[in-house]
Amino acid sequence: MGHILLNRSLDVKEAEEIIRHEQNHLESNHFLDILFIEVVMIFQWFNPVIYFFNRSLRAIHEYQADQGCLKTGMTMINYQNLLLTMYSDQRK
Repeated sequence: MGHILLNRSLDVKEAEEIIRHEQNHLESNHFLDILFIEVVMIFQWFNPVIYFFNRSLRAIHEYQADQGCLKTGMTMINYQNLLLTMYSDQRK
């Protein structure tokens, strides 16, 4: 909803790329989709299809944000390395 929170341990280059990724989410108003699906889930909590839809919607949002980052000129290898670094940092 207009805010990006970052880990303070990131270097400047990593932080810039993550901000670019998160800005893609904000510019596409992905939070509205998530908010909508969460409200639907309140009323459809018993429906297993809504959980699959929620997971698919979030995955699509990530693909769209990733595509937006790659369109800005970042190489795919550098972006993959950033994602792997972020994932391995979360696992620690």
